[in-house]
Formats: sequence, structure tokens, C-alpha cells
Amino acid sequence: MAEKKISILLILIFNIVFCGILTSQNIVVSSYRNDAISGGDPRDEWTELLVIDDNVDLRNYTLRDNNSTQTAWQTPITFNNIAFWNNMRAGTIIIVWHRVVGSNSVTHPMDINKSDGYIEVHANDPAYFTGGDFGTAPSFAGSTLNISNGGDIIQLRNPSGTHIHALAHRATVGADFTALPSPKLNHQQNLASQKAVAVFVCPGTNLQEYGWNSPQNGTTYTDTSSLQVSKGLPNQCSASSTANSDYWRSLRQPLWTTPAMFGSFTAPSTISLDWTSAIDPNPGDGTQGYIVLRNLVNSFTAPTDGHTYATGNTIGTSVVVAVIPSSQTLTYTDSYTLACGETMYYRIYPYRYGTDEINGNDYHVARGRAYNETNFAAASVSRAAGPVISNVLPTSPSCGLSNGSIYVFANGGTGILQYSIDNGATWFQNGGVFSNLGPEVIIYMLRTLLTARLHMVSIR
Repeated sequence: MAEKKISILLILIFNIVFCGILTSQNIVVSSYRNDAISGGDPRDEWTELLVIDDNVDLRNYTLRDNNSTQTAWQTPITFNNIAFWNNMRAGTIIIVWHRVVGSNSVTHPMDINKSDGYIEVHANDPAYFTGGDFGTAPSFAGSTLNISNGGDIIQLRNPSGTHIHALAHRATVGADFTALPSPKLNHQQNLASQKAVAVFVCPGTNLQEYGWNSPQNGTTYTDTSSLQVSKGLPNQCSASSTANSDYWRSLRQPLWTTPAMFGSFTAPSTISLDWTSAIDPNPGDGTQGYIVLRNLVNSFTAPTDGHTYATGNTIGTSVVVAVIPSSQTLTYTDSYTLACGETMYYRIYPYRYGTDEINGNDYHVARGRAYNETNFAAASVSRAAGPVISNVLPTSPSCGLSNGSIYVFANGGTGILQYSIDNGATWFQNGGVFSNLGPEVIIYMLRTLLTARLHMVSIR
């Protein structure tokens, strides 16, 4: 029994430590490109980083590489202590070009707008990084982030120098890779010469496959490609063409743990909606909001990741009635005249990020706007049919006396039935019986709170 208790305790301790380590892995190296054309050129190389958590502070983090034998670290670059590197959102893709210009002497793209969850920066741009040995123009052939096709390591460390993540390649791992703690991955191959080859994590189904699972040295969780399709996009390989895309999308979409919405018919031409708040770890940056859909039938098609909708657009059979650019706005009034007996259906989906700044709508489902398609709020609003007069029994007055009466039988509507015989000036709730009526034309009116019916009866 004592041995069983010790085993259970050890399992619990392992789970706590392991989960804590996973939580601390807030950014990973997703891929990098080695350019071995004409002997290699760092000016056409890049590293792709993927932010795992929300509100990640990358200030004073370092990015460095090794040598071809994985036995000597090169001079690192340090993320500058500027606001730009703070509060990075989960699912943000960061492309770090190893040099400002390419081998064609053209400056690489620069995208520093974080609102779409994608940025491109240059390693030797002093506005964003310090340090590094880049050499001099025009070749910039320094040792920092100058990938060797024979072997290398790209490593991220936090401000205290603690290892965060590493991605590497070499047929036989070197001492520096062996000495690194988890998470780490080494693609167990040298890269082809005279080619540009990307090394990347794949299938990349979850965080564990970024260097926690075994084997960490091999080709189970890594792959290479001579195509540049990987830059800024989820990784694809023979193991799966969609697993990494699904994982990226899960990071980018907002969380909504308790979605709920309430709707009410407040006037003949307005419907009021309010809902619970989706989780937004940093509401001040304005990257989250909601999209409100309306439909005459309770059948909705979810919005598509990578597409930004506008009010009036249709998604399936529903129409977008509002795009609310704030996670803290939790009410909306829809201007719609609901007919008696009609029901309207609504859904609200939370979103994060804006339209992909470089490529626009529909570039890729893991770029641009991201929706939570499975956790949404739904409500229906109905306007009951008005009250119906089923029968009227008038009794005419006799001999010019005020001894006539009206008996009205009615039902339906919402709320208590009210009656009037003076054109709506006075309303009664004591039933549809009126007596002591003289010889005159009576306009008999019937209503509830939101619906009305009129009936004219002649008393002579």
C-alpha cells in the first residue's frame, strides 16, 4: 500500500511539473529557411516564430543559432525593450528576416501592425533588435543567423537566459543540442547543398509535438521542403496537411467558456440583445469583437476563418446585422419590425484579429480574422400573435333606455387582455362584458401589451 501511495504521488508531481513547463513555453520556433544556393546566403533566410500564449512579453528575449557541428553558439540578437514586443497575442506569427535586404539588394517586407496577428521584422534592424554579428554591406556575411546546411540550431531564450525552445537539423546531433533541455527538436538530416530548404515542425498537432514528445531527434516531428510555401503559413508534410493549420487556428481564435445570449422584443421595430463576455486577456488592444447574425430559421453557417465580414453580408441563409469591434460591448439593438406571430433567430460569434494586412481576405484560414466557430451564443425572439375575438353577443337597448350590453369572447395575445369601448381612451381588464349601453355605435377594442385587435359593434 505504501509503494502504491508513493507511485501515485510521483505521478501527480510529474503531471504538475510537466503541465507547468508546458505553460511556460509561450513561444516556439516553427520553421526556418536555409539558403545554400551558391554557397549560402543569409540575406535570403528567415526564422518563423509562433506565439503560444496571450500577453507574452518578448522584451529582452534572445534569438541565436549555432554552427554546422552544433558545438558553438553564435552571437545572439536581443529583442529590444520596447512596447512593441509586449502583450503579444496567442497565435501571432513572427517572421524574422535574417538580414534587412535580400541577395537581390531589395529590402524584405516589413509588417509591424500586430492587429492581424502577423508581423515581419529584420534581425539587423536596430529599431527592434540589438546585438548580433551580421558583417558588412552588401554581403552581410556575419555569423549571426547564418544557417549552415550541414547543421545548425535556432534557439529562443528568455531574459534570464533560460531555454524556451529550439529547432535544429543535423544528421548526427552535436554537443550543444544534446545539452539543451526540452522542448527541442532536431531534424536528423543534413540539408541539401545548392538549394534553399526550410526546416519545420510537422505534423505540429499540438504543443507536445513541438519538442516534448519523443523522439526529439529524428524525422517523426520534423520535415523539410525546398519550397518557400511554409513562410508565414502552417506547416504541411506527408504526415498531415491540416494538423498544424488546425493547431494555429485554435491558438488564434478567442475563448468563450460560458456563451449565453438573451433577446427581447422591445418595440414594434426594435429587438434588444445582450450576451455574456468572451475571454479577452487584453481588451485594451482592440483585437477582439463579435459578429451578430440574424436568420428567419434556426439554421446557421459559421463564419469562415481568414475572412472579414461587413454588415449586410450573408453567411449561408443568415445576414450579418452587426460587427462589434470591442470585446467589452455586450449589447446590441437590432432595428427590425417583428410581425405578429413571427420568430427571429440570432447567433453571436467572437472573433480576434483583423483582415490580413498584406494579402487581404481569404488568403488562408490561419491568417487574418479568426472566429470561435464552436463556442457561440444563440437566442430567439418571438412576437406572439395578437388577441382574437371569437364571438360578440350584443343586446340592443329597449324603449330608448340605456339597458343594452355587449358580451365579447376573446383569447390569445401576450399578457392580460384589455378592453375599451371609448376608442382606446379607457382600458379595462375586467373581462369583455359591458352593460347599461344606450342606442349608439360602439367601437369595441381589444389589446394586450404588444398586440391589438379592433371590432365594431352597432348597438341600436
